[in-house]
Amino acid sequence: MSRIPFQASQGVTLLELMITVAIIAILGSIALPSFSSALQSNRVATTSNEFMASVAYARSEAMRNNRGAVMCPSTDGSSCGGTWADGWIVWADQNANGTREDPAEPVLRRQQSLDKQTAPGNTPIRFSPRGTVASGAASVVVQPVGCTTSQPFRRTLEVLGGGMVRISKGNCA
Repeated sequence: MSRIPFQASQGVTLLELMITVAIIAILGSIALPSFSSALQSNRVATTSNEFMASVAYARSEAMRNNRGAVMCPSTDGSSCGGTWADGWIVWADQNANGTREDPAEPVLRRQQSLDKQTAPGNTPIRFSPRGTVASGAASVVVQPVGCTTSQPFRRTLEVLGGGMVRISKGNCA
């Protein structure tokens, strides 16, 4: 009796390749919406945390320099103007007038524009030397651009009179 030697396969067949691609496409179509939601939620959380960190920094600087500090929306990173979605600056209010006209009032922190986020409003937040909000309570709403009304990615950040930030979650509007 003669034996036929066993020969190993040198690749995959077209049918095997097509089945593998179909399985990957099905799994990808299931995972993609979930990943997109996680990405939007992460962006909103990051923006909210950066805003809260800047508020805490402005408050601590107001108490440290014993003159006050201001956090305001900024389009150019050196002067106030625009909306919170354009970014913001924190600066030491050396003369306690609430406006950044004097070049001796240094910008202490800059935040660039919030890519893919909306944050309407343009009211500056002024802190007194005691760390309280001198301009009254402020509220900023953050949500992804193009967010539909059923998605729970809206965050309302309220800066309270004592300088603390309260976050409330809700559906996009």
